[in-house]
Formats: sequence, C-alpha cells, structure tokens
Amino acid sequence: MTSLPILTLLLLLPTIGLRAEETIDESTPARAIASLTDPAKLVMLKGEREANPRLQKCVYWLAYAEEQGEKPEAVLDESVKLNKTAGTPYAGFVSWGLLENLKIAKELGLLTPEGMAELKQGKPATITKGQYGGQKAEAGLVIPRAVCPELQNQVMNLELIPASLKQAKSDKVTDRARVFAKELYEAKLLSQEGWQKVQGSKSGPSALPTSSTQEELRRANVARWRIEQIFYFLTITCSMQESPFQRCLVIV
Repeated sequence: MTSLPILTLLLLLPTIGLRAEETIDESTPARAIASLTDPAKLVMLKGEREANPRLQKCVYWLAYAEEQGEKPEAVLDESVKLNKTAGTPYAGFVSWGLLENLKIAKELGLLTPEGMAELKQGKPATITKGQYGGQKAEAGLVIPRAVCPELQNQVMNLELIPASLKQAKSDKVTDRARVFAKELYEAKLLSQEGWQKVQGSKSGPSALPTSSTQEELRRANVARWRIEQIFYFLTITCSMQESPFQRCLVIV
C-alpha cells in the first residue's frame, strides 16, 4: 500500500468537517493568547461552544503572567501585535473582555492551584468563593447563540458564569447584551442582520441575581464598559490610519 491515499485523506480532512488538533505556541503567555484569539482561527470554529476552552485558557495565561510579575494589560498588548490585530476595534473588545474575565475569575476564587490546572486545560474551574462555591464556572455567551449565532465562537462574546446560572439563563437578550451588540455593530464586528436580530429580540432579565456580589460586578462592568469604549474609539480615530484589516474585519 502506498502513502498516497493517506496523504490525500489528510488533505481532505478540512473539507469533510474534521480538523487536526491545533498547536498553540505556549512559549510565552502573549504568544498563547495571540493564537487562542486569532480571528483567522476563530472563524474556522463551527460547532457549538468550540471557543469556550479558549476563554478558560486565556484566563489561565493572564493569571499565570500576573503571578510571574507581568501586567495583564502588557501581555494583551503584545498578543494583539503578534496576531496582527493591534489597533483594531477587534483587539480592543478582546482585550477588554479578557481583563474582565480575569477579574471575575478572581472574584469567584477560580485561581487556586487546582483551578489554574483546570483552566490551563481549557476546562471549567471550580468556584471557591461566594454563594456559588463548589459549582463550576463555565463559559457563557453574553449575546445568546439563538439570537446571534455568528458570535457563538467569539472569545469577546464569552464570560465566566456559575454553572447554575448558565443553565437557568434564557435565550432572551439582556440590556447589557444590547449595549454590547450596539458597540460591536458600530465597530463593524457584527453584521447588520445580527444587529437587527438583537434589536428585534425580547428583553430578558440578567443572568446574575441582584442580591449577589456578581450583580454588583456586572453593573460596575457595564458602566466602565461605556466609558472605556468611548475613550478607546476616540483614541484609535485620532491616532491610527485605517488598515485593510479594519475595512475587512466583519464577523460573518
């Protein structure tokens, strides 16, 4: 038997919906995050929840870098340079989202030795603080897949959330998700069709109960979100030239 049929099969794998195991450069936290958030790789993810392990791994690498004395913001700045998205709205949303998830991980007590080991493998870590202690912190969608499937495997649309809240969460769009969708649409990171679906969807309650410390964190995040995004877009408008990437980067 010759090797030709095997080679032919390997070449055909992408066309039949199979994908070889992705190799992540883990030589530095920045390189790992650059690969995990590379938009060219994310757009190839087609199944449900395929990006979830990427969020958990990114949180691990940010927490690990911080343990080693690096600033998470500096790691993210380097990562967007490595995957050539620096200076784009995409980079801004991804970086902001990962920093917020790092804060949530700390709030939920995920960064124990055991939790770090789980996150490094792309698995949900166990919550050790607060009323959800003992549950897993899973990756949930800010904008639901049922409303906007084009964002289901985008790391910037994911957040760590206690398992019980994720299971109870409906497909209705929260006010927070509407704000997020508006920002993405204005940045040309959400299609017009996707934006129209979000606008036409019914409003739903937040996934986080008002009595929890997580709700307080959520409200603070939304307020900070608005301020940081206004500042971010003013900054890039004044300081950069439009690149071909900016003109073409629309998630479809």
